[in-house]
Amino acid sequence: MDEAKRRKQAGLGPRPRPFDMKSAVQSVIVAARASGGVRSTTPLFPLSVPVKSLCAATSPQEPILLPFTDVGHSYRPGHCHSNVRHYTRENGGEVVGGWLVWENPGYAELEGHAIWRNPAGTLVDVTPRQDGEELILFLLDPNVKIVILADRQIIPSNRSSIPGCPYLCASRPIAHATVEAIYDEVTRNEMLRLGVLPLH
Repeated sequence: MDEAKRRKQAGLGPRPRPFDMKSAVQSVIVAARASGGVRSTTPLFPLSVPVKSLCAATSPQEPILLPFTDVGHSYRPGHCHSNVRHYTRENGGEVVGGWLVWENPGYAELEGHAIWRNPAGTLVDVTPRQDGEELILFLLDPNVKIVILADRQIIPSNRSSIPGCPYLCASRPIAHATVEAIYDEVTRNEMLRLGVLPLH
């Protein structure tokens, strides 16, 4: 019996192909050219095929539109996990992990994100967007977690619907589902301001 049949009988899918960085880079270049310089936007309903397919392949949950809610803490864009940890500590409820869903012409991208579930069970996005967008498309995924160490964070890589390029970091293809984010001074100062620096 060949390996493909053994894997199928064992309930396993086909063996993943090795990551081909050269092909992935080429695919990203093609996708960027096809976008014509149009920036990523929040997808609205009805969702496009690339958005629906990437969401379905990532989480069994349905994506939902959430407005930004200004909770009066001057939270900074790009610091959702610190913001939500701080707000949960002050107000109860819980941190909820998932993905911001972005759409580009021809492909979709997911970015790790955290929101707040209040004690009544309502989902609330307390982190402002850098581009000022008032709505986000959020895909709930309890597997999205941030591992906070003394000198860095392990964060999920962005997910992509670009063929041959499942993971992105700073718009560049990478081979792994997580990436190390070094604490820069701005991040450490913001975590210090909110009182959520990791314990040493």
